[in-house]
Amino acid sequence: MSLINNEKNERVECKVKKSSRNPPEYFIGKGWYAFARNMYLNVGDQLLFGLEDPLTCLHVGVLRNVHQAGDN
Repeated sequence: MSLINNEKNERVECKVKKSSRNPPEYFIGKGWYAFARNMYLNVGDQLLFGLEDPLTCLHVGVLRNVHQAGDN
């Protein structure tokens, strides 16, 4: 599956893995951490996800936290 950074229009290939739980859960495996690092996420940022149909791409957007640590 391709992860697409909507801010930078960058694409990273990731693997989707299936857990051994019942019912099974799916999660993003290899590639997610590098993708997230390149987005320069901060505490309080919110991620927005959108799937394409067929399920080949996951678009990821960020709502940046406007408050920094120490702000009142």
